[in-house]
Amino acid sequence: MGLSDIFSFLNTIRATPGQVKKNLTKDFKIALVGSSDMIGGCYEVLTAGAKMEADNGDKREEQIKSFVQTFPLPLSEEAVRSIKSDLTIFLLNLDDAKRENFKLYHELYKLNPPAVCYVEEPDSNEGKMRIDDLRGELFLNHVEWIPSPSREELTKKSENLLKLAKKFDMALAYRFPLFRQTLARNLIHNTSTQNMIVALASSLPTTIPVVGIIIGLLAVTGETTVLTINQLKLCLQLAGIYGMELNVFERLKELWPLVGSAIGMRTISRSLVGFIPLAGPSIKASIAYGGTYAVGETVRWFYEKGKKMTAEEKKNVMKHAMERALKTAEEYVTRLRGQKPENGETPPSSSDDIDFEKLEDELKDLEQELKEMETPEKPEEQENKE
Repeated sequence: MGLSDIFSFLNTIRATPGQVKKNLTKDFKIALVGSSDMIGGCYEVLTAGAKMEADNGDKREEQIKSFVQTFPLPLSEEAVRSIKSDLTIFLLNLDDAKRENFKLYHELYKLNPPAVCYVEEPDSNEGKMRIDDLRGELFLNHVEWIPSPSREELTKKSENLLKLAKKFDMALAYRFPLFRQTLARNLIHNTSTQNMIVALASSLPTTIPVVGIIIGLLAVTGETTVLTINQLKLCLQLAGIYGMELNVFERLKELWPLVGSAIGMRTISRSLVGFIPLAGPSIKASIAYGGTYAVGETVRWFYEKGKKMTAEEKKNVMKHAMERALKTAEEYVTRLRGQKPENGETPPSSSDDIDFEKLEDELKDLEQELKEMETPEKPEEQENKE
């Protein structure tokens, strides 16, 4: 690690908590609209254990309601048009799954997106067909079945809700524990994928799409530094959404023994080599993905359960990390090269597939962040901050 790499790393330690805190403290409003019993159940599950500045009493409830408002039926079209929110969840029981209420949802979806409608799942095919006919007739989007607004069922919906709330997903998970595990796993996968693509850059021809962007990124700072910076940022993001204070040195003091030196990459890489039967760039990509994934899962486990993993649990995480890493790396190496697998079939698409446009944007953002970190602040800028 050269001198410039050390400065990048130290500047990241200084800058990252502020970036994470900004995302955690975004304001947002969720509107729960629909049948009283459904929105009541959803409100109870959603707000359980909510992270608010007030610990108890009316003030706490008032703060929660500044983030989540309820609008029980019946509602006029005018009342629906007056609703302003960053995410609207429309919930209907079977008795209220009628044309007029679906029309209200349709109006709300058009005027105040993003919105999603959950309908109590009927027991009979006849009941489902009736509602499906209404959905098709009114051209309704984002209408899904839900057996009940229980914690288990809403947890299953959390992935989709986080996609709709992507502009404030970290703030949502920070405030409401229902979303924390899902977002934590998303952050771990996304950071692992980004590190995997960065690691691939030095092993693949520059004519391959995306690689040119990464080469520019690596010109700003070293490859190992980029991977470590991403891991550090991931650790702080996980600490943030689980409600930990964003004191970098306190967090590193508790995490360092968990994930090893250099935020775990070198230590974990040595442990992972035995799992890798591949050759060429897939090895490098697998280590980058698997190492980052193992770091993230170790940290997530610690903050979620409040204790360290046992040796057996850690072994299982490492094994799972490499299974994901090998599968993901092989697929992306194949896609980047424009080749087909040996069986001649195109690798099946899955939720792990990369969105290259999104990746390019993320890498450009990362490159810009690193450039800004390398630029020393002017004395007057430091004085203004003080």
